[in-house]
Amino acid sequence: MSRQAAIYVRISEDRTGGGLGVERQEADCRALAERLGWEIVAVHSDNDVSAYSGKPRPGYRALLADLGLQPKAAKTRIVHLTEGGEGFDFLGFHHRLVRTRPRRGTGGLVYLARWPSRKAAQHARDRIRLLTMRARLAAPVEQIVQEVNAFLRGWVGFFRYGNSAREFDKISKYAVMRVALFVAKRHQRGRSWGFAQVYRSPDSLGLISLNGTVIAPRPNRPWRAPVEHRR
Repeated sequence: MSRQAAIYVRISEDRTGGGLGVERQEADCRALAERLGWEIVAVHSDNDVSAYSGKPRPGYRALLADLGLQPKAAKTRIVHLTEGGEGFDFLGFHHRLVRTRPRRGTGGLVYLARWPSRKAAQHARDRIRLLTMRARLAAPVEQIVQEVNAFLRGWVGFFRYGNSAREFDKISKYAVMRVALFVAKRHQRGRSWGFAQVYRSPDSLGLISLNGTVIAPRPNRPWRAPVEHRR
């Protein structure tokens, strides 16, 4: 049985009203499907509908309906990405158009960067705070550190593919602070004593380092391989 596919075509502006643009798109899609041996089961079109106009897209909605999906108005909006303008959150990342630092007389490149959204970062802080809460003071410090490390490995493993170094540094410092406060409370000492125990430890009491874990995309170049830092 051949794989089935649906075609969606759209042109922002059709000055002639003849629909030639969407017809060319459909022809290209059909040619691709034929080469791949796919069966076209539906074609949906939104002709002369700009992405910035905010107008409804009946063809797009029909495509989603065929897939059994329905966009939620409260979570759906159109964002015009411009350098220095607003961004948008998607799949835990915040996406924004930024410019690289000028180098060798160039003005820098504009590209779409992404890093953990505020909601994702707050979730990380909430989880770390829960793992190091006062109600768990009876648990050994080693157990607390292991559980914090387990969460950080999973969280970082997802968000490492992006421009996340700055957010990782914030979360790493927050984890150190929470572990230091946990140690201080457990020994009924002041917070400065707790921080001293973490910083004087050769491995920060076993807390993993997030340095070098980011795999940052680079404009027009392959993704940079991460440099591992082990303790």
